[in-house]
Amino acid sequence: TASHNPKGDNGYKLYLGDGAQILPNQATQIEAEIARNLDVWECVDTARLGFDEVCRRDNVFTALSEPLKARYLDAIAAAFHHNPEPLNKDLPQFVYTPVHGVGSELMSRAAGRFGFRPYAPVPRQQDMDPEFSSVPFPNPEEKGVLDLAMEAADALDADRGLVIANDPDADRLAVAEKVDGKWHLFTGNELGILLAGWLWEQRDKTVAPEKYAMLTTAVSSKMLKTFADHAGFQFFETLTGFKWMSHVAMEKEALGLRVLFSFEEALGYMPGTTVLDKDGISSACLALSLAAHLHASHSSLTQHLLATSRTLGFHLSHNGYLRTPSPTTFPCILAALRTNGIILPPQNTPPPFRLASMRDLAAGKDSGEPGGRTALPDVGEEMVTWRFVGEVGGREVQ
Repeated sequence: TASHNPKGDNGYKLYLGDGAQILPNQATQIEAEIARNLDVWECVDTARLGFDEVCRRDNVFTALSEPLKARYLDAIAAAFHHNPEPLNKDLPQFVYTPVHGVGSELMSRAAGRFGFRPYAPVPRQQDMDPEFSSVPFPNPEEKGVLDLAMEAADALDADRGLVIANDPDADRLAVAEKVDGKWHLFTGNELGILLAGWLWEQRDKTVAPEKYAMLTTAVSSKMLKTFADHAGFQFFETLTGFKWMSHVAMEKEALGLRVLFSFEEALGYMPGTTVLDKDGISSACLALSLAAHLHASHSSLTQHLLATSRTLGFHLSHNGYLRTPSPTTFPCILAALRTNGIILPPQNTPPPFRLASMRDLAAGKDSGEPGGRTALPDVGEEMVTWRFVGEVGGREVQ
């Protein structure tokens, strides 16, 4: 899968029998087995059969089967279909784009199971296309990727609209909403807190709040932690990526907690543990269910986000990235910063903020933790976090 990356960045994901992505130690073992098996097996006559036929003959892989699709749809409907059917049916037609990927069929079937109207497609992006011909690269976070979907929604209604988008392998979800003629593309942090709040409202309220847990990563907004402090459920922070969140979720459930939701700012959401990875289809159905609930009360996702921020405090995010052709560039930058002492706490932080703590993951250090050691596992990842606190308008800001 090229996922949300440029078409040249092809690769694949590996999962073990527990349904979660492999961790680095497992990847190392698999790479060692590959290195030991570089010669073509004698039983494979590639000249006579061809690779695909050999795979089919020897059951090397199994295509996604109809029974498995049906089991998946049954599972997400049982776990997350909370609204009365007429409520979902009343949601105005939304626009959906798989951005040239695989999501179209399952999204159509899932929306039907949840009782939504059939979506309006984006014709130029509806069919699978490994060239990603309508976009430079198919990341729904990128400027311009949802332009065609927004144009399709504009054609349906000049004032209001809702766009749902998956990346090509349908594990990420982007949502854009138009209210009074103005579009708002939700960040991963914004949509994450909205879905967390919706799942919290739909939980089994006979279970004590502290028996629930939600997770996010070290690079995501801490609004979820604020929500946990406010509502009483347990909050856990993990390393970046759903391979870490899924394994932490399994560990917490083994200890008797109910993991209600996990998310990462890069448009990835894992409702519950029905699927042990980010899942753009079930998350889309949750976002649509919340939108339908709000529509019935003459509200919107945008208005609900504002109300949530007024309750929990405003949490702002400003994300960006730089691309480099070499994987050694970033470690070299951090090594230079450490050598020059720039990562050490500065002596004179401009007011109104002061540096409260600093975490250097690769060094295993965190001045904000007891003993000065990071609470996150030491796996050699390069990441530095600075935490500032201060006061603005009489209120503490972090």
